[in-house]
Amino acid sequence: QSLSSVKVENREHNFEILNAIFNNKLKDANYDIIIINSALALYITKTTKSLAEGLELAKKTIDDGYALEKINQIKNTF
Repeated sequence: QSLSSVKVENREHNFEILNAIFNNKLKDANYDIIIINSALALYITKTTKSLAEGLELAKKTIDDGYALEKINQIKNTF
């Protein structure tokens, strides 16, 4: 995958990318970066015992819609 697809042009473009990823409509380098960053956060905070476990959990959380569900819960509190 080309890293040129990671370039974000503005806030609206960033929102479109994130929305597509969390709605399982986009799996490109942007998706990979979100998964890697999430896995690192899970591992660093000792939520997972390994980076591999973090990758698995991050993918499952996004792919199964749990991340989107949590985002919507947070949005509804504001």
